[in-house]
Amino acid sequence: MELGRLYDGWQRATAMAARALAAFYASGASLNPTIVALRRAETDGVIAADEGSVSELRALRYGLLELQRRAGDRWLRVGRGKLVYLYPFAVRGVEPSELVEAVEQDEASRWELAGTSPVRTHGSLDLDDVWKSHDDLGHRYDGALVVMPDAVVRAPDGRALAGLGVQVRHSLLGNHYVRFEADLADVSAVELFAMLFWAGPEVGALDIGFDGTGGDSTGGARPARDRPRWPRLSALAMDLAQDSVPARLGATRAVVCRPGLYFPTPGDTSIHEAHPNGYNREADGSLRDYTELDPSWGWTAGAVVSTTGDISRFYTALLGGRLLPAAQLTQMRTTVPADEVAPGVRYGLGLVSRPLSCGGVYWGHGGTTPGYRSRDEVTDDGRAAAITVTTVPDEAGAQHMAAALDAALCR
Repeated sequence: MELGRLYDGWQRATAMAARALAAFYASGASLNPTIVALRRAETDGVIAADEGSVSELRALRYGLLELQRRAGDRWLRVGRGKLVYLYPFAVRGVEPSELVEAVEQDEASRWELAGTSPVRTHGSLDLDDVWKSHDDLGHRYDGALVVMPDAVVRAPDGRALAGLGVQVRHSLLGNHYVRFEADLADVSAVELFAMLFWAGPEVGALDIGFDGTGGDSTGGARPARDRPRWPRLSALAMDLAQDSVPARLGATRAVVCRPGLYFPTPGDTSIHEAHPNGYNREADGSLRDYTELDPSWGWTAGAVVSTTGDISRFYTALLGGRLLPAAQLTQMRTTVPADEVAPGVRYGLGLVSRPLSCGGVYWGHGGTTPGYRSRDEVTDDGRAAAITVTTVPDEAGAQHMAAALDAALCR
């Protein structure tokens, strides 16, 4: 019950700040009422008892104070420019030259990518986004180009944010990619910063669709309501890449920009992929469905929607030395006793070690939010196990989770 009250209070405070920021950026509305309300929230009931929540609300308040202090300053703007998003992908089972030839020979009007017919194809690449010009081997970067109708990026409320040129580029060297290009004209720093975040495979939620100039493979234009939509640029890029190999080649595709981990925008309470519902047990014993909530309240402590597999891959890469220099990983693994958590537990910088019943230790860091708890662990020799449950367990349930991980890692 206390956790639920803490979440509700935090969500109200951060949602209020997000709305105030939006109004400030849009029209210069004063932030002072929100600053006062945040200060009040820091001393309010259950929030005041949680030092971490108070600290984060205070940091948010200080940020708003500085913005309000400098509200009259001139803002940096981009007069003219371009922003390009690149999503590489690979194709297995087909030689790059065979793929390029097939794309050149296909008729655009009879081909469908992501539910939409291309505008045209080209038998060469008109520019080089990804290959160094001083290549020692003298490779010429060339291939085939598929031009799609322009895409429109809209906010969840339907406002058009930007138009994007869309291309799929197949390379004779095998490094294919989907390319989006946005024209910038008198864009503020805030708008540009938001557009940069569209690039990530983690960011949602947007409303992206082709502008209607394209049709389907029968040559007819689709009604607007029937056109496919995507919540993220990476999701559209993945569909384009998956469909960009002519069916007659029968290739197995491997696409880099896959679905999974993403950072939801403040106010986004939906989960965009298949997921289980999460429940929190209330004081009267009933279960409250917490599946749809705004995880941005967790901020840097975990404002992210992910999959068990993604988190397991992250910890495996981190502890395998593939993400950080050795000296920094050593600092993370330098621990102090934390027996109050459980016997033998030690805490480092963002990492926890626990003893295994079969000898040695495993490393990781669990996560808890209303309705869910996860535990993801990796051993020194690279064995990994992860578990997620759809409620915040009691002490007995937490012990069952620990025992399941121990059993999996000691097999």
